[in-house]
Amino acid sequence: MIHHLNPAGNWTDPLTAIGTLAAVFAAIFFFFYERIKNYLNRPILKLGINFYPPECHKTTGSFNNKFANAFWFRLYVTNKGKSNAQNLEVLIEKVDKKTGDKWITNSAFLPSNLKWTHIDVPLLMNLQPGTTKNVDFGYIYDPIVSVSNATNNNLPSENNKIDIVFNVSISVIPFTNYHVLQPGEYLFYLIVGASNCKARREVFRVRFSKEWQENETKMLTETIRIDKYK
Repeated sequence: MIHHLNPAGNWTDPLTAIGTLAAVFAAIFFFFYERIKNYLNRPILKLGINFYPPECHKTTGSFNNKFANAFWFRLYVTNKGKSNAQNLEVLIEKVDKKTGDKWITNSAFLPSNLKWTHIDVPLLMNLQPGTTKNVDFGYIYDPIVSVSNATNNNLPSENNKIDIVFNVSISVIPFTNYHVLQPGEYLFYLIVGASNCKARREVFRVRFSKEWQENETKMLTETIRIDKYK
């Protein structure tokens, strides 16, 4: 039997193999290219605090329908990435209180969302790259509730004494008032997250005493301090 070679047929299998390999390599390249591009362009969230006005400042608030001096404290969230962060939340995971030399977890404090400043809701729909939004953290009222505009508001002019407490600005006020903290030193374990990026965890230390200072600088240095822990 005589076999006749087909010169053209000899190139068919090598060309097919090369084409298949090229297609595989192209698919792998684009697979990793898209993921690398998405990673480099991802939102990157930062959670911090500027412990000075206007984010932490003296103001006037309403307590039991009476006007009182108060100090308001806000955190900030910055998107340091290259794409929009979507559906952002800031959650208090847990709170520890310093007792002696130990940190004891406050078992009554449930995981709770903070509220975004001015919009008063726990969910922020969008945060563009390079922009910053504030989230309310908490507030302290003057232990002596100073009533102003009493005549205009039909309020009694006498002062009512209350204890100095730190009110955490969670989105839902609980019946048990676990968000109201007595003077002491606390660790807040916070999470800031979005639906399209990795969550970030931070720990903030809150220290405050029973003293009240009318002077804003003294209040923010001698009575209360909020900063990152470690």
